Amino acid sequence: MIRFSGIWFAGAACALLLLPVGALAQDGMYIDYSDEEAAGPVEYSDVEAAGTAESAGEAEPAAEAEPAAEAEGEADWSVSYDSEEGAEEDEEELLEWEASGEPVSSERLERKPWEWGAYRHHSTLTGTTGLLHMAEAGSGEVGTFGLGVHGTWFTYTDYLIDNDKNTGMWGDVNIRITPLKFLEIHYGIAASANYNDKEYPELFQTLGDMDLGLKGFFSPAKPLTIGLDVGMFMLNSVGEVAMNWKGTSFGLDALMSVDFTEVNIDAPIRLHLLVGYFFDRAGNLIEDIERDNGGCGSDIDGDGNVEYRGCLSPVERTALGIDRNDQFRLGLGIDALLPYVSPMVEYNLEIPVNRQDFICPKDAPGSYDSCMVQESGGGFRQILTIGARVLLPVDDLAIDIGVDIGLSGYAPTVHEMAATVPWRLIFGASYNFDPFPPPPPEPVVVAPPVVEEEPPPPPPSRIAGLVHEETSIDTPVSGAVVSYEGLDLNAQVAGVDGRFLSYELPAGPIAVLVKAEGYHEGTFNLEIPETGDVEQSFPLKAMPKLGTIMITVVDDEDKPLSGVTVKAEGAHEGEFQTDASGMFEFESEEGKIKLVADVEGFLSKRVSVKSEAETKTKLQIQLRPKPKRSLVVVKAKRIRIKKKIHFEVNSDVIDPRSFALLDEVADTLINNPQIKLVEIQGHTDDRGKRDYNIDLSDRRASSVRRYLIDSGVEATRLESKGYGPARPVAPNVTRSGRARNRRVEFHIKDGAE
Repeated sequence: MIRFSGIWFAGAACALLLLPVGALAQDGMYIDYSDEEAAGPVEYSDVEAAGTAESAGEAEPAAEAEPAAEAEGEADWSVSYDSEEGAEEDEEELLEWEASGEPVSSERLERKPWEWGAYRHHSTLTGTTGLLHMAEAGSGEVGTFGLGVHGTWFTYTDYLIDNDKNTGMWGDVNIRITPLKFLEIHYGIAASANYNDKEYPELFQTLGDMDLGLKGFFSPAKPLTIGLDVGMFMLNSVGEVAMNWKGTSFGLDALMSVDFTEVNIDAPIRLHLLVGYFFDRAGNLIEDIERDNGGCGSDIDGDGNVEYRGCLSPVERTALGIDRNDQFRLGLGIDALLPYVSPMVEYNLEIPVNRQDFICPKDAPGSYDSCMVQESGGGFRQILTIGARVLLPVDDLAIDIGVDIGLSGYAPTVHEMAATVPWRLIFGASYNFDPFPPPPPEPVVVAPPVVEEEPPPPPPSRIAGLVHEETSIDTPVSGAVVSYEGLDLNAQVAGVDGRFLSYELPAGPIAVLVKAEGYHEGTFNLEIPETGDVEQSFPLKAMPKLGTIMITVVDDEDKPLSGVTVKAEGAHEGEFQTDASGMFEFESEEGKIKLVADVEGFLSKRVSVKSEAETKTKLQIQLRPKPKRSLVVVKAKRIRIKKKIHFEVNSDVIDPRSFALLDEVADTLINNPQIKLVEIQGHTDDRGKRDYNIDLSDRRASSVRRYLIDSGVEATRLESKGYGPARPVAPNVTRSGRARNRRVEFHIKDGAE
């Protein structure tokens, strides 16, 4: 089932009524407390002086008291504003805090926000700011965005049907925007899947659950914030993609949050309360289905009897999220803004309200469901949520994890509501960001008094040197030994970054000798000035660094082959022969080496190996014996093979039966360098679609090309192309004719006969 949802426009009008009150309640102030000298535009260094300034209506007494406060070592409190609006009111708030004498932990104030949890406004599972489920009466800073990704998972047995095994997953992507200081817009889109081994079909899926909401809030007095969240949920028809407005549902939630950090920053506790009503119309989506199946709670044949044969099973109703009643909702939550993590606990209760006048069948034959009137409070949906929000050392990023515990609403299920999940794991992440952060306040720069001092003596002459490789100044030579010819000075050693600072040196010419292990030594003639440092680079030429290559040649049964001639080209040139153990080794400079192994009675093979400095590289070359009768013949314009190259059915994967034949083709090309270019052609019969056959033949030709390249044939000598059924060699009317047309051919495009 695919669902879609949008905004409740009537709710938007309600939230806009909060505009004038919210504008008065929000002030846009940001307070920065620091034990160091403040750089903000307003400073208070002495509480008594600040109080005097407030009573007299002047700022001069506070300014005069500033030197005294600094002399006594008292901390400065600086106040900066992200907007000029309300600045005077914020100054008065700060003065009241100072005058109250309330204790403030300097350690807490110096911590980063993500360590102590200040300004934590992250998204719930449905997008609005809050805990895991409950919305808070508040939001992020004005102009900020929030993104969230969450998921849940559970599995349970004997859940909806006797001896069943049920597994469910749910996921949601959401976003919230805070355009005004009293308004939040939130949006989410979700998908779910539910598997039950006793139901047919076993798997139910919903795609595209969408909800769009509007939340208004304001603070009448600290630490209290109240708000109203309205939303609209639009659902598609079951089994179709088209929207069904009969299933559109509405929600209205009153919110209250108490943030004790507003009155005491050392009390990191928040309480949240939710009272709401959900107008659930999801039952309309299945009305026609149940009527067609025999009815559910209605008299469809006019005989005066209420029918229940067509009622959805508890698995269908729970998997699709179908409730036949509205819900009166109550929620209570608490979270603690501790360092690095916010533990949280929520309790949510949904009490069904039968606004739809659904007639529940009591003891209906063959039904697994009970009725709300029979279960009383046991049929209510009650969920206890325990979780935590983990803050990472990345600003505004949080990881959510928790678990839902169903307290009632299942075992047995009721016809009126989808079953409560017995338990489920919650996981997710959310990120807040401000696309237009306010610029930091410009610091107040106080110029130090000008003190006339005698000019210092000129600095002595020294060499600030950098020893590096000749090929790159960015490659330092560490541990280089630097000595000064003709001077009675000890040698110096360059650091790991290749740098050194010489002794004080006499003015005039000087010869500097630099030595380093693995490099040619160098002598550098310099002119030392009367005063000042000389920046000088000392490039050294690196000695060649060799690596060891160890080669083992074996046959197709992994037995060593002696007397095999191996020619090397590239970073190392030479010719070698294997000993009785089939091995040989040599040293080479860094680089790629091409090896060609050849011995009588075996197919030649070309391989590549990379030599790395101060590293022993081992390589095994396996040679395949030459067949008694050659299956490959070089003609004037083609290389003819006497057997077919086989592939897996409808695939470009080469059958291992053809490896020996392809190795002989590779041997032929390696030993005939005059053949400079070969086109590998793939052909099929005419069965199937033409485009598919052309693609299959092209992929098969490419697979053969890759095999030959891996066997040592140069890539520049090979090209591949698929022709599909375009070039048959036999009629496609018989089985043998079609078999002949399924082939790979090698055509010489450039090469002597």
